[in-house]
Amino acid sequence: EVNLKIGTICLLLLVPASSTAQELKPLEQAILDGSEETYPIVRCASLFFSVLQWAGEDRLGKETAERTEQTVGNLMDLAVSMREPALGKSAEESVIRDVQTITVAYMTRYERNYALVGEAFGQDEMWTADRDLCVQLFGS
Repeated sequence: EVNLKIGTICLLLLVPASSTAQELKPLEQAILDGSEETYPIVRCASLFFSVLQWAGEDRLGKETAERTEQTVGNLMDLAVSMREPALGKSAEESVIRDVQTITVAYMTRYERNYALVGEAFGQDEMWTADRDLCVQLFGS
């Protein structure tokens, strides 16, 4: 089931993102601003997945890549279970869509960062803060 979700997101990433996509705000700020309750879960799943997509298994190592993929799947399952009471069967579709959208936003940020400074996320303070918060909240 995790592989199905991950595979679905990979296929969706092939669809070009809107060029009018808004810039991500720092995750901590989004939480403080009162984001929807599953947003931090979906956002962290997206951050972890975007790193997996950007770096790939070769650079991360097989064990880290598998652990990251499992964490993404677990976070997506958690978000689906939290959305199911309100959304029913469409909860999974909404989580997949949201993870895809946020993953594209992170990937676009990595591309821009790399073009500007030669590093995808190493010098990106927002990414570092988001990663640290996601690791604190959910591990991986």
